[in-house]
Amino acid sequence: MSEERLKDDITSGQFDLFGKILDADDGVLGDLKVTSSFKIMKALGIYKEKIDTGEVYKSGLKKGLPKFKSELRYDGVKEVLEWAIQLNYYRMLLEQQGFKVSKMFIQAICRDSNLRIAQERGIDKTVYIIPINKISDCWLKKYFSHKAKTLRNALETKTLPSVCKIRERWGNKKCTDYCAARENCPYAKKITQFAKTQEQKGVEPDDYRKTA
Repeated sequence: MSEERLKDDITSGQFDLFGKILDADDGVLGDLKVTSSFKIMKALGIYKEKIDTGEVYKSGLKKGLPKFKSELRYDGVKEVLEWAIQLNYYRMLLEQQGFKVSKMFIQAICRDSNLRIAQERGIDKTVYIIPINKISDCWLKKYFSHKAKTLRNALETKTLPSVCKIRERWGNKKCTDYCAARENCPYAKKITQFAKTQEQKGVEPDDYRKTA
């Protein structure tokens, strides 16, 4: 099956693929994501660590300060919760219809795989298959019930909900570059302006997002 829309009394969802999509197992649920090398880097647990080179700057504003270089590490936390929540709800909807889901995967297509920035992030392929673990049905129902209630309240009162959690904001990265609602969100506007100011000062994005 593909692109089937299912629903329950909380929400609805349309999964991309279900069945024999990877091997002989007919209970595989998959979802396609066209995303950035940054998001895939986080999903794979890749991160950058600053290493002291033993040298110092000899001129400029940083004169006398130690020089650092960034090295990739591959043992970080795999940040896939957002995808896992979505795919697990599809799983739950399928199981409510009598289908057995044995495995779940994200097929992540890197939209900037041909750029140097992707290579610098350790992303050297166009497509990655990322396994997703099961999440408790009870937790999922509570989570989506809360989200649905928050959305209904915002629509009825014509007021914005509270600021998204730091995890949902990808450490503010989503606010500045990816969120579809950022033009209407006061917090996103504030973060975007702060980012521009920091960039003008020459501060690295990974550094200023920690203090935003």
